[in-house]
Amino acid sequence: MGSVVAVQYVLPPAEPMQDPRAEPKYQQRQKQPMVMRTIRAKQSGGGADPDTGKNRDMSVRGTDVDGRRVTVAAADLARRKEARGDGMYTSVITMQEARMLQEERNEDVKASTPRETLDELKAGNARFWTGTAEAPNLSLIERTTLIDGQAPKVMVIGCADSRVPIEIVFDQGLGDVFVCRNAGNQCGDTVAGTVDYALNHLGIKLVVVMGHQGCGAVKAARLPIELIMKEPPKLRKLLLDMKDSLAYCSETLDNIMDANARDRESVIANALGQVKKVVAEQNVLEKVTKGDVLVVAAFYEITSGIVDFIELPTLSAFRASSKPLPSIKSS
Repeated sequence: MGSVVAVQYVLPPAEPMQDPRAEPKYQQRQKQPMVMRTIRAKQSGGGADPDTGKNRDMSVRGTDVDGRRVTVAAADLARRKEARGDGMYTSVITMQEARMLQEERNEDVKASTPRETLDELKAGNARFWTGTAEAPNLSLIERTTLIDGQAPKVMVIGCADSRVPIEIVFDQGLGDVFVCRNAGNQCGDTVAGTVDYALNHLGIKLVVVMGHQGCGAVKAARLPIELIMKEPPKLRKLLLDMKDSLAYCSETLDNIMDANARDRESVIANALGQVKKVVAEQNVLEKVTKGDVLVVAAFYEITSGIVDFIELPTLSAFRASSKPLPSIKSS
């Protein structure tokens, strides 16, 4: 049996920890805050890169702290870019440049038409379901610029279902989407008031009411009334309101034999019913009639990730086709 030898290790004295804030590099960074940002490569000459097809206009426009219009030199910005080989670059920019980029983005949003915004949403969803999402993410300093105000591209009234994350589905980032979510993507008084705020104070020009595959709220709303009446008061009212929105096509839905097809058409019918509620507000109808605002329905297929958009052929025809249920007491 071998002997046991005790070995004592003598550790060298630990070096005192130095406060990193005392380092010159740290102090220099505090004087000139920097930010890591991923943006599209741009070159002042304009046009598309023959290899990547990406836009190459590299100028960054904005307004400086004194309110003067300025342009960050393309060459100066280019010197601080690191090519990643896919048409995107990682750039180190200052807080001032971050604000300029945010202001330029906000100006582009305000100048966009409802159709252009809808096309952008479609493109974002295509990136999502094809696995090429850019997943825009803002750094600390870029997030700080958002405190100056918001300029969302679109308002989406969506379902509260955890499987339907609005920004991810459309490959959008912070500040891009103004969202209202509730069970069954309903448009009650609270949501209607939020729509008014979106259109009149945020300048949003596109409203999307999006339902989704396998919506439990829509399925529950199609149950017999006697079963719905057994639910708690608030849920009962929600389901009865949905049933009322589905009344105009209830016979058609009942005649669909395939369960998946019936599920899809029921969700779309509910979304269209909510679109009708949104447009029924006089101030919204006026904007829609003038072409200033577009309100559309959408269906998100969970299994594929694809969003289909459904537009009403004419608002008047849709209103004429509505056949509400007889008055139902919810209490």
